[in-house]
Order: sequence, then C-alpha cells, then structure tokens
Amino acid sequence: MRTFIKAKARAYRKWLLQEAKSEIRSSQELQWITRNIPVPIPSTIVSLQPSTINWIVNEIIINKRSRILELGAGTSTQIIAQCLSQISDDKVDRRLLSIEENAEWASHVSNVISSNDNQGYASVTHVPRANGPGGFWYDETVLNEVLADFKPDLLIIDGPAIKREKRTADRSRVFHFFRDRMAESYTIFIDDTTRKAERQLTKDWSAYVDAKPFFYNAYLGFIKKGAGFNSKPN
Repeated sequence: MRTFIKAKARAYRKWLLQEAKSEIRSSQELQWITRNIPVPIPSTIVSLQPSTINWIVNEIIINKRSRILELGAGTSTQIIAQCLSQISDDKVDRRLLSIEENAEWASHVSNVISSNDNQGYASVTHVPRANGPGGFWYDETVLNEVLADFKPDLLIIDGPAIKREKRTADRSRVFHFFRDRMAESYTIFIDDTTRKAERQLTKDWSAYVDAKPFFYNAYLGFIKKGAGFNSKPN
C-alpha cells in the first residue's frame, strides 16, 4: 500500500510540474500580444488560464474563426481583442462579442478595450440574469436580441458565474440554447470542467455532434465540429 501511495504521489508531482510548465510556456507565447496592450486588465483567480487563452488564439488564427462569442468578460476579452487588431491585415472580418452578466464589470472591460483602441474588433454587452429554464441564467429575451445576426464559429463558455451567486445557474443551458445557433463548422472551449456539470456539458455536446470529448489539463473541455487544423498548444 505504501508503494502504491508513493507511486501516486510521484505521478501527481510530475503532473503538477507539467501543468506549471504549460502555463509558463503559454504566458511566454502570448507575449507577442500582451506586450502591446497599453492598459492591461490584471489576471485574477477567475480568469482563464494562459494555456486556454493561447489555444483560443491559435484556433482563431489557424482555423480563421471570425465570429467569436464569449460568455463571461475579463482578461481573455482584452487579449483576444488585441490579437484581432494585430492580425487584421489578413483581411478576415473577425468580431468578438463578449456577454457579461455584471453591468459594472461589462462597462469596465468595454472602457479598457476602447482605451486600447480595439473597439472595432470587440464589444462587451451586458445581459442580466433572470429566472428561466436554465435556472438563474442569462435573460434569454435579451440574449436573443443581442445574437440576432451573430452565428458563432467559436464559443468560449466561462459564464455565468456559479460560485459567487446564491441562486444557481445551470451551465448545461448553454447547450440547449446554442446548439442550433452555431455556424456550420465551430469549436467550443468549456472552462471549469473540474465541476461535474461542465464536464457533462462537454460530453453531451460532443455526443450531439458525434465527436469525441477532449479534456485538456484539469479544467478545460474542447469540442470541435467540422474540418480544420490542429490548434492545440505544445
């Protein structure tokens, strides 16, 4: 038994080291974007990991994703907006739309994006929460209006907030709301797959598009529908 525990401990330490190296490497690889951001939004405990943002950036560039929808605004919004401005010379009409439940935070992120002169590439829209089929989820009447002419080919699921709200929001609702609103070919990034609901969401959506669910590190789910190149960071 002691030998078994020691082996498990060694494997866990090796995994932690690999995770740390991956995040450091991704932070370095993102410097071509982040070093050009005049007014940065600090990364916090609720921000997407550098490896996740790095993969999103790769996917945008390599597979020419042009309609990017993000649920939950923050550091990633700013980095993606800056990325879009820096690759705009490839003549692909790209837009990032970020949905944010907190009006004050939506205004803050929007102001920072404008300060960086990236408002032509990204916008942050406040969509409040309301009781509905998905629990205390985004107000779907407002969401329908916001997304009237927007068919995402890249979806980033990092909202609505779960832990800091007393009333629950079922993130599986995103599958029922968006599954028939996506472009013909698309990719989805699902954060927080350490939680059962997000992990099940990844599996359910993968089954819907007849794809194998892919889990990267401890917290990210990835789904791809349609053809395209491998964009996973090294």
